[in-house]
Amino acid sequence: MALVLVHLARGVAIAFVGALGISHMQDLFPQAPGRATTLFANTAAAGALVSGIAAGGISQALGYHAALVCCAVVSAVAWLLFLLAGRQSPVGKLPVKAQEPAAAPEPFLGTSAGDRGPTPSDGS
Repeated sequence: MALVLVHLARGVAIAFVGALGISHMQDLFPQAPGRATTLFANTAAAGALVSGIAAGGISQALGYHAALVCCAVVSAVAWLLFLLAGRQSPVGKLPVKAQEPAAAPEPFLGTSAGDRGPTPSDGS
């Protein structure tokens, strides 16, 4: 029963961290939510691979207690870096130059403006 509860807690924690991570990346790239989600997913997979190898190597060389301490230190440093970085302006929030309205489309080759049918400016 304890194993089931631990797995349930782990699943909730992974979902919570994943949702926050994806949300944070999409805030940084509001014009490209798919790219932001892909970047988060690929980075999480690469991080899991590297962290597993590093934790295993440290555990074998220095013991499990040292590995847990190293993981805690890396987590604390990352948390501090996020705090110090603060909120940056999103990539998509750059100033936009005003554009002129689009001109009326040119008729297709071999057609005239009257061949297009009624337009909203005709009143019909």
